[in-house]
Amino acid sequence: MTSPPSEARPPLATSVGRAVVRRAPATAVALALGLPAFLAFNFVYRFAVDVPHWDQWDFVPFLEKAASGSLSFTDFFTLHNEHRIALPRLVMLLLAQATHWSTRAECFLGWALLLTIALLLLVEHLRSFGATARSAALFVPAAWMVLTLRQENNLLWGWQIGIFLCSLTFCASMVLLDSSDHHPARAAGAVALGAACSLSFAAGLAIWPAGALLLLWRLFLVDAPGSRRPRLVSLLVWLASGAVVAGLYLHGYSKPGHHPDTGYALDHPARALSFFLAMLGGSLSSEANVWGAAANGLALSLGVIALCVAASRKWVDTKKAALAVPLVAFAWATAAMVTVGRSGFESGPGQIGLAGASRYTTLTLLGVVGVFRWGFALRNTKARLLAVGATTVLVLVGTCTALDTEFTAGTELRGLRRAEQESLVDWRHRTDADLEALYPNASVIRERAATLERLDLSVFRR
Repeated sequence: MTSPPSEARPPLATSVGRAVVRRAPATAVALALGLPAFLAFNFVYRFAVDVPHWDQWDFVPFLEKAASGSLSFTDFFTLHNEHRIALPRLVMLLLAQATHWSTRAECFLGWALLLTIALLLLVEHLRSFGATARSAALFVPAAWMVLTLRQENNLLWGWQIGIFLCSLTFCASMVLLDSSDHHPARAAGAVALGAACSLSFAAGLAIWPAGALLLLWRLFLVDAPGSRRPRLVSLLVWLASGAVVAGLYLHGYSKPGHHPDTGYALDHPARALSFFLAMLGGSLSSEANVWGAAANGLALSLGVIALCVAASRKWVDTKKAALAVPLVAFAWATAAMVTVGRSGFESGPGQIGLAGASRYTTLTLLGVVGVFRWGFALRNTKARLLAVGATTVLVLVGTCTALDTEFTAGTELRGLRRAEQESLVDWRHRTDADLEALYPNASVIRERAATLERLDLSVFRR
């Protein structure tokens, strides 16, 4: 056979050009998904400083016990403020042993946990809405939300690993509970992750009512009538497990003495409501703009009410919307718990400044992702575009606004931490005022700095 004439074949440059055009959308989506992860990594790389700060000094006796071999099982479960942080203590201990306690390494681990949350939600999104470039593109705002720099305090303070672990174990547990083929092993894994979530941060206790709502949603709105028995059994096991974990958590519990009265929210309902709404919308506004955050929280709340009405009228694909329910419930429950426990700390505009604290955004941003996903499940095209479009605008405005303000905050924080690092290295010759930037009690710093020096940990590692 003779070869076709050369003019019948497209030139090599043309073939390459067509291939590039075909792949351009997928490449653009990959870049859009990867950019927030890069920005968050760069944020940690540029601004994280290796020095123990505040609560981390309470971890020094724990490290000392580990070094002497006197660490007991119960030491992992002792209260830290209102939290039982058994899982974070274990993770931080293992990392400290590997790095001679580099708090900067803890920050990079926090970033890795956050990235894992984003990847987990992306995989689940593609499973539900189709593994296509278009479906991945629709997830881009959610990726920017999960990796927002608005959570700069958590990204730059290794102690906040507990919040990242709480969020990750919650999401993983809900993904297992949301499975269509309700295998007992998945249910057992979900319960184990639920316990891990509760033992990472106090807000983790909200996983039990959030998971129960997911199972009820599945039981009555998704599962066929003849296949509900396994889901009902799982619901009963889930509720029993939650009761056991909560009972163990609360055994011997005592409210920190320096915390405000939990009745404050009931005595000041208007302020408590403003605090609650500002927490819900805190991930979409700067820390200083608590009233903007409250407005965003109100918009999200109205959106959830509208979506609930849509679900009651069967305007929602209940199977695709199922995972959105616990995401929203967890964020709302977390905001309620913090409102009851912390709204009495009066600060900032309207005395609700604490509601805008970046430390909580890692948990409450899940509610925004939940609303975003719920909007995708609307059956009507126009309603879906309206819901997704409105949420996308809130996310893009909030995350883009955070880029400038959080990099400025990161620069300032890096300067403060470097000054603390210098004080710690030279702790013997520093005044109490210098050391109290590290921890409120200078005598504690002097005692525990000597321990770190003796154990070759932190800034004293060789």
